[in-house]
Amino acid sequence: MYKAFKAVLALLVTFAITIPAVAVDVSWDMAMVGPADNKVVDGSVDGYRFGIGTDTDTPQPRVVANFDSICPDLTAGTNELRVAVVIDFGDQTQAPEGETAPESKTACVVVPAGSSSADALAKAAEIRSESGLICGIDGFPATECAAEATVGDITGYRYWGFYTSDPSADPVPISMEAEAVSDVEESSNLLLWAVLTLAVTIFVFVTIRRRLSKN
Repeated sequence: MYKAFKAVLALLVTFAITIPAVAVDVSWDMAMVGPADNKVVDGSVDGYRFGIGTDTDTPQPRVVANFDSICPDLTAGTNELRVAVVIDFGDQTQAPEGETAPESKTACVVVPAGSSSADALAKAAEIRSESGLICGIDGFPATECAAEATVGDITGYRYWGFYTSDPSADPVPISMEAEAVSDVEESSNLLLWAVLTLAVTIFVFVTIRRRLSKN
């Protein structure tokens, strides 16, 4: 019985420690086509983030993809579409040597129906491209284009990632994302202490009972 109790105790502690954290969606989706091939719709939010992308990780824009909060007063005429453009210049640690990553910016543009994300971006910023690939936005980076780079333990290509957001989605503010993760961590800690307290109580009871049975 004592060995069985120790096995159950170990299982309970392992369960309490390994409770997974929740992932909160901020509504960005990696585009499956380039900006020139992506047709915008009214209320679209297009995002661009500069950074080092790998096979398993591509940095997303750090601005919440919420059209109403970015462009609350934007209006459009007949056969025109409203588009919010988010441009995140990335972390300074991943910027090319000698260059400073500008602050993130947003822009609200109106384009004719049938326009692409590239058309919207061209109205929001100055673009430098090569063979259809976006190399620089508003002069950043100055010269390189999708160059291979290593920063710390991250090795990949430094480029502008393109993201889109479904206008019908209900995005979760980043502040709520942090609160959700914090709530899960707090609940996990409380459960861990409850399990440990129960386990210690049972252990003391079993130990006393074993000693009394020997007497």
